[in-house]
Formats: sequence, C-alpha cells, structure tokens
Amino acid sequence: MAIEVSTVVGPAFMATALVNGDTSGFSVPEIALVKKFEDGLKEWYVVGTTDEEPYFTWLFEMYGGDCRGGYVCEYIVHRDNPFVE
Repeated sequence: MAIEVSTVVGPAFMATALVNGDTSGFSVPEIALVKKFEDGLKEWYVVGTTDEEPYFTWLFEMYGGDCRGGYVCEYIVHRDNPFVE
C-alpha cells in the first residue's frame, strides 16, 4: 500500500482542528464548518500545512468558509492507495 500526497486550500482558522484535532476554542458553528470541510475531503486526511503564509481571498466561501472574504492556506493531505505497492 502506498500513500498519495496532495494539497488542498481551506480556511486558515481550521488549521488546529484539521491538523491536531483541537477544537477547544471553536464555536459550535465553526466546528460544523470543520466537519463539513473534512466530509468534503472524502478519503483524504489532513496531515499538515505547507510553508506558505495564509492569504486573503474574496472567494472564501468557495474554500469552505462561511462568509465572502477570509484567510485561507494550503493543507497537505494524504490518502491510502491499496493498489500501489
């Protein structure tokens, strides 16, 4: 089995929840957004962020945010591929 590696763009505020599973400072609506983002990844799972700084976009909703503009970052995601040795 091999691990596939890719990147996805998502809201920067989710980093602690996605990478470490820590939602201790999150409100209920924010936790719901994190869950929705994770569900959209399907079999991919977040393992970290890239070294690039978060950046602002007016397309925040397109990347999993709940308003028009916000900060996003690139997340490193993995997926198990049983068909590759």
